[in-house]
Amino acid sequence: MLPSEKAYAYKMKMDAVKHQGIKDENAASVDSADLVGQAAGDSGRTVQRYIRLTCLIPELLKLLDEGKINFTVGVSLTYLSETEQIWVKDCIVSGASSVTGSMATKLKQYSDEGNLTELAVQLILNEKKTETGKVTLTEKKIRKYFPKEYNREQIEQVIYELLDNWKKSQ
Repeated sequence: MLPSEKAYAYKMKMDAVKHQGIKDENAASVDSADLVGQAAGDSGRTVQRYIRLTCLIPELLKLLDEGKINFTVGVSLTYLSETEQIWVKDCIVSGASSVTGSMATKLKQYSDEGNLTELAVQLILNEKKTETGKVTLTEKKIRKYFPKEYNREQIEQVIYELLDNWKKSQ
């Protein structure tokens, strides 16, 4: 199921639940989002975030469905006005830019302050992404270099020793 389909399905279900005014067995009011989420195996917060996606312009929702925008970024973009969302969409489509979580946060902040312009969107989305310097080694890839009886700690120790020796030789 596409995120947009799930969003509109949750929205319809939520509207129906609110209209019915469902209560739990103790006649206490139940949070509608939690009730809708329980039936689908999601939390009430997740349901609310999906419903929030229905505030995206159709073009951004399509980009989300295609995987060109991730879910969290999509939710953040819902807080922008329709015009601001169009600017973001235009920038993504024309420049093949991607929107990271930090970029979406910055867009929302500028929008909240009343400072988001089309130029600001272009500048934010075309910022150079800084390298974090993070290196990830997967055990699957490096396991072939070690005896089967080596555990994770032993593998790490050997890698660090090799790196120390390499650094000394430089």
